[in-house]
Parts: sequence; structure tokens; C-alpha cells
Amino acid sequence: MPDVFAANRAYLRGWDPTHPPDGDLVIYRSGVAHPPLNGVVRSRGVPVEEAIAEARRRLAGVPWTWWVGPDSSAGLADELLARGATEVFRLPVMTIDLDRVDFAVPDGVRIGPADDVTEFVTAYSKVSHIHDVPRAVERESTLDVLRFEARVDGFLAATAVGWLSHGVTTVYLVGTHPDYRRRGIGTAVTAAALVAGRERGLRLGALTASAMGEAVYRRMGFTTVAHYRLLAV
Repeated sequence: MPDVFAANRAYLRGWDPTHPPDGDLVIYRSGVAHPPLNGVVRSRGVPVEEAIAEARRRLAGVPWTWWVGPDSSAGLADELLARGATEVFRLPVMTIDLDRVDFAVPDGVRIGPADDVTEFVTAYSKVSHIHDVPRAVERESTLDVLRFEARVDGFLAATAVGWLSHGVTTVYLVGTHPDYRRRGIGTAVTAAALVAGRERGLRLGALTASAMGEAVYRRMGFTTVAHYRLLAV
């Protein structure tokens, strides 16, 4: 499991133009005005007050969040809560053997690589409620990721990003336009990103699900292996 969390840290660090090192205190800052894209993704063995002070210094001026998972110190979430933090989300971390991934493309849907980064970011920003689209486009354009889109009659209906790192294909920014949900489109575009990783020799897939998405991914064959607790500090 350490590789799953290392891959997530690497992806979030990739949003920071300074590419902070993967140490005991990992703070990343994309500059995009969206909390999950700025924050602390690991704090291990660092005094809590010191970590809070450093995070507030480096993240001043942007909304941010603190990810607490198995790669952080035991009891960290409770220590942060005792100091006034608020738990915003508890997100399942899910994995799948890529040899198990199979999917059918729904009728009338075309799935393939996304070439227009601006259109792609604009589409997932509407679903993920990212309002700082120009900055998100700027940062997304620097990431070495696999971008997949699903189109219906030419309309970009769903997105998924595949991040290949530490032997893991991690899927991010799965989003389906509200008018196209419950048709299997999001499942298909997620699977396309996973299959792309398998074709490149990787055998493990992972993602961090929303509470609503956990059941969907379970039906795909994912298993919940851990949780992140996201806190506002």
C-alpha cells in the first residue's frame, strides 16, 4: 500500500510548480483557488504545532486542505481536531487489479484521448466546482498525465485523468456532466484510463472516491483499502 499513497503525493506535488520534495512534511501549492489542490498531503514525525505553522505560512492566500492518511503520523487527525480543525470529508482509498478491468462503451458514446486541455479542464471544473479555470488550465497543462474524454454527439460529457507513478495507475478528476449521469459513461471513461495503465505494464489501479462514488467503483471491482480524512485547519 505505500506505493498507492506515494503515487497520490506525487500527483498532488505535480500541481505545485516548485515540485516540493517527498519528505516527512509535504506541502504543495498549485495556486488554484480550490482547496484540494493546495495543502498538506503528509505529516509524519513533525510536531503538530510546527507543521500547522509551516502550512499556514506556505499556503497563505489560497484555500487549502490537510490530507491525513496511513502515511501520516498515527493520531494526527485527532490532534488537529483538538486544535480547532474541522473534518470536511472522509474519502475511501480504493484499489483494483488491472487484469480485472473490463468495460463496454455505452451506445452513442465515443471515448478517447483528450487533446484540448482547455476544454477538458473547463468540463471537469464544472463538475468539481473549480472556479479558477485559467489557473487550473495553466497547471494541468504541465502535468504528465493521460487524459480521457467521453463524448456524446460531440459534447464532452465525462472526463478522467490517469496518473502513472510508483507502479500504480491512479485515476483522478472523474466527472460526468449532470445531464449524462447514470448511463455508465463515467464508469467507461474511468476504465479507459485504467486500461491505458495496464497497456503500459502496470498491474495495480487506485483512486480516491467520493462517498457517492464508492458503490459505483465497488461494482467495477475496486476494494476499499484505507481512508483519507480531509481537514480544514
